[in-house]
Amino acid sequence: MLCTVTLLSGEPLEYLDEIPINLQTAAIVSEKSYTASYANGELLFQCISDCRDYALWYKVLISRKTDLLISKYPEPRLILRVSLNGILEFELPEINTFKLGPGQFLLYYQDSPYSQLLLQADSEYRYLEIAMPVSYLDLFMSYYPILQGFVENARSSASVSLTATPLSGNAALLDNIEKLLQCIYKGSLRGMFTDARIMDIMTEVFTIAQGSTRTEILLSQDERERIWSVRDMLGENLDIHYTIKDLSRMVYINEYKLKKGFQQLTGATIFDYQLGRRMQVAQKWLKETDLSLEEIATATGYQYLSSFVAAFKHRVGVTPAAFRKNAVS
Repeated sequence: MLCTVTLLSGEPLEYLDEIPINLQTAAIVSEKSYTASYANGELLFQCISDCRDYALWYKVLISRKTDLLISKYPEPRLILRVSLNGILEFELPEINTFKLGPGQFLLYYQDSPYSQLLLQADSEYRYLEIAMPVSYLDLFMSYYPILQGFVENARSSASVSLTATPLSGNAALLDNIEKLLQCIYKGSLRGMFTDARIMDIMTEVFTIAQGSTRTEILLSQDERERIWSVRDMLGENLDIHYTIKDLSRMVYINEYKLKKGFQQLTGATIFDYQLGRRMQVAQKWLKETDLSLEEIATATGYQYLSSFVAAFKHRVGVTPAAFRKNAVS
């Protein structure tokens, strides 16, 4: 979902084919990038993921003169805005004016999403924005009472924020954001990774907003057995990329409950468990077979050899080729 932007000053935005040098160090790997310059600044909007459940944007703004950046989304949306650098001062009509310092966040709903962000002279801003339909919160409603009134207001088309003031993110929230920005995966594996991190981020947001501590999910014996069957399925089908949504439908457990219950029982997230199994099998095949790197990559679920090599090195510490060479010697 595209967000349209204009400047209150009327300065025209010139969209560029390449990222300017002064923004290249801030750029990340993304699905799409939109770069523009104007007389007194530059902006970089990068779409990390855009799917039915959410649109995830990383935004960088450089301003050399005071102005207002007006942002609009075309459909009703919940929006989570997290400041990564600079103080974001913005107005949300019918809600309030807010200031987000680095590491702070605000979750809000607007029927016609619109905000005015103050750009101070000689300033740089970086922030993350996740736009999602209200229905995404259905996964969490049973576990976070704070959502009840918020969702009721949103479904009645009232502009509203989850909390009256911005809140500070904890280490887990900021770590998950950093993982998103530094993601090395491609293809469907990237989508799986992003889905998992978004759910982790929203879990931290609701936990902080509610002022609660993490508690264990209550699981029946039948639910435990179904979660163990998910673990077995992941270990036996390394070439298949299961999303949490896919697995949830297969075992008839709510996505949030499945994700938290799996981690509770196994000590690992669904994504990390399958990645660990893939790397174990890859190491075994590198040691004991003559399969090519391409064959091992495909058999362990990687569409791209480069993704396999990057994931292997990140997990094991050396490239697959170096690992095989060391194992043989």
